[in-house]
Amino acid sequence: AIEGIAAGVALCSQRVVVSTRGGALYCFGAKSDALLEAPTRPASPAVVRPGAEESTDWSARVVSLAEEYVTPRFGSTAGYALVAGADKVPLVIALCEQTDFAVVVVDDDPALVERLRNLLFQQGLYDSRCTVHAIEPGQLPLADYCMNLVISPRGVVGESEARWSRDELLRVVRPGGGVAWLDDGEAPVVRDALPGAGRWVHQYGNP
Repeated sequence: AIEGIAAGVALCSQRVVVSTRGGALYCFGAKSDALLEAPTRPASPAVVRPGAEESTDWSARVVSLAEEYVTPRFGSTAGYALVAGADKVPLVIALCEQTDFAVVVVDDDPALVERLRNLLFQQGLYDSRCTVHAIEPGQLPLADYCMNLVISPRGVVGESEARWSRDELLRVVRPGGGVAWLDDGEAPVVRDALPGAGRWVHQYGNP
């Protein structure tokens, strides 16, 4: 018998394991002196955090970008940020540590995605605020106008080949102040309001 309400049931090595809503685990099966060995998770490849100098440089860039372009328009760095490419690890770390954005990283290289996930997990940064996804190049699986900030590593460092077109990246930038940093050597692009958009000044409107 168990105490509480069963929440889940699993069958393993001729035993039945029951979890309860209270968090308790019960194991039912024939008596045996042999101990069950818990399955081991394959070791993740070693990942080294970028050097302090490189991380500091990216932190300074992100802080400057937020102070000059994002905060004056939205009042904070809360919102959503998209990084198109998982190869610039210090950039993602800086966004997680220096802003309040929920950071979404996309890349078409599964190896780079796994590498970035492992590093962020080791640093305690891979959570509900930062996720990394492997997707095919072409069209992003995102709704229009959903990102406050979009950054392409190709744009800010001029090294990687673009996985997604400029138009596709701009498609997901929020109108009325959303920022896209796409071109190396050029200032970030600030998206204007949509043509014909009005301004709501009544209840629930921004001051």
